[in-house]
Formats: sequence, structure tokens, C-alpha cells
Amino acid sequence: MRKEEDSKTLLYFIMFQSDEDESHAVEEALQPRFIAHVPVPSQLEVKEALLRRKKQELLERYASETLQNEAEEAQDLLGVKTTSES
Repeated sequence: MRKEEDSKTLLYFIMFQSDEDESHAVEEALQPRFIAHVPVPSQLEVKEALLRRKKQELLERYASETLQNEAEEAQDLLGVKTTSES
């Protein structure tokens, strides 16, 4: 008899739980959805940006001021955009 009661309780619990899930799904569907219209960078773009930043940090840490100025001049002559300008 105990096993039969347990199975009825379990059945009731499963039915009750599925009703809650359905009501939650209905509530979720009725809520307004927001879409952000912002361009999301690709994984490759993120990797490239991180690499540029890391290189710049290493350059600032270990390179002399003269070398940094020469590197900036070379980038200006080549028309390469530096990270401080972006």
C-alpha cells in the first residue's frame, strides 16, 4: 500500500511541476522582449584587439621613450592606426 501511495504522490508532483513549468513559460512568452541593436565584435576581432593591447602594454613597459617615439613616427608614416587613437 505504501508503494502505491508513493507512486500517486510522485505522479501528482510530476503533474504539478509540469503545470508550473507551463504557467512559467506562458508568463515568459507574454513579457516584452528587448533586442539590442549593437554590433557585436567577432571572436577574431576580440582576439586581435586583445593582442594589440597586450603588445602596446609590453612596449610601454619595456621599450625606452625614444624607441616608442620612433615607433609612433613609423606608424604615422605608414598610416597605421595606433591603439591610443582608437
